[in-house]
Amino acid sequence: EVRSVFLASLAPLVLLIYPLVFMALALLMRHGLRYDSDRAKLRASEAEAREYMRAVEQCRVSIVFTGAEGRIEYVNPYFCELTGYSPDEVLGQNPRILGSGRQPARFYREMWATIQAGRIWSGEFCNRRKDGTEYWESAVIAPVTDATGQVEKYVAVKHDITGQKEQAEVIDEALRAANAGNEAKAAFLSVISHELRTPLNHILGPCEFVAEELPEGELKQMVTTAANAATHLTQLVQRILNFSEAGGDTGSMPRLIDDISLWVELALQKHTALAEERGSSIEVSMEETVPESFLVDETALLEIFDGLIDNALKYTKPGPVRIELGIDTYGHMLRLSVIDGGPQLDALQREALFQPFHQVDMSHRRTHDGIGLGLCLCHRYASRCGGSIEAKPDPDGGNRFEFVFPVSRVDEYDYCKTR
Repeated sequence: EVRSVFLASLAPLVLLIYPLVFMALALLMRHGLRYDSDRAKLRASEAEAREYMRAVEQCRVSIVFTGAEGRIEYVNPYFCELTGYSPDEVLGQNPRILGSGRQPARFYREMWATIQAGRIWSGEFCNRRKDGTEYWESAVIAPVTDATGQVEKYVAVKHDITGQKEQAEVIDEALRAANAGNEAKAAFLSVISHELRTPLNHILGPCEFVAEELPEGELKQMVTTAANAATHLTQLVQRILNFSEAGGDTGSMPRLIDDISLWVELALQKHTALAEERGSSIEVSMEETVPESFLVDETALLEIFDGLIDNALKYTKPGPVRIELGIDTYGHMLRLSVIDGGPQLDALQREALFQPFHQVDMSHRRTHDGIGLGLCLCHRYASRCGGSIEAKPDPDGGNRFEFVFPVSRVDEYDYCKTR
């Protein structure tokens, strides 16, 4: 009976303890799961950090960590391979141990001012290895800040560009040599031009005078042939000189053509005799939209105009050489087309047309004179004045040489001037 009474008295206590036990077990389980979760996250973070570190150690760029005061705290293996220093030799040192002395002190002051202000710096260093040899690096240095924005560390990522620097130096040296060669060539051609043209003019003038005074006959024909040969040589010397001068990067100052129809008529006068001699004619057509007046690099335009017509007359059988002038919709690009009556060229022939000293017929049995500079000169002048030139088959037969070049309308020029 006493036992029964004792057990009955314990019942309320048991009912009170059970919930507490269950609550305790639930709390333990929850904390245990959270602990396991935190450990899993920690392991994942450590694994990720190890992957990043492997990437840093295996990459083929030099990586350096320094403290806020600039002392080296970490270098990757490639740094050691590049500089010849071991980690023990550089840890705790300032990166100035790599300095070659090529950059002035101002260079380093500006770099430090940038990164200490919390900004990223990029530039190039000329550094010195442990063995004393120099090398070039392209570097990016970034500050690492804490939650308050204070700089804690600096990270430098540097790429070896010694090979690129050496290649650039070789190219610069080649350019200097080429420029010196061009200057020497220009001086040489100027002297040769003077020394050849002066005696040629002395030959040409008397020959033309004597040819006019002589009666028709064999002697007059011989003198005329000599005069024509002297004229051809004079033109050849001038063309070689023009070929040298046309290699410049800039064109002449734009000049005003106030009447394009009159300009074309005057420019064609020198070709009339050759056209008649070859039994050819020159036909000109002009679109109505072509302005009468515009500003253009007249030197380049005239050289190309003469070169294309000379070429067309040279290869055209008896028949017309057609000249067409047009302009684009906006009135800024003039189009000059010269269509010959010669045999149509294939794609390979057209591709090589504008090469210096190239002729369609390169054999010794060719029937046409010249040294293959005419179309090359046209191409150079076209490039110099911002235009383009191409050859293509014409639908009506022959070959179409089309030159497109920029012009400025006079009304636009006056407007810009007043502005």
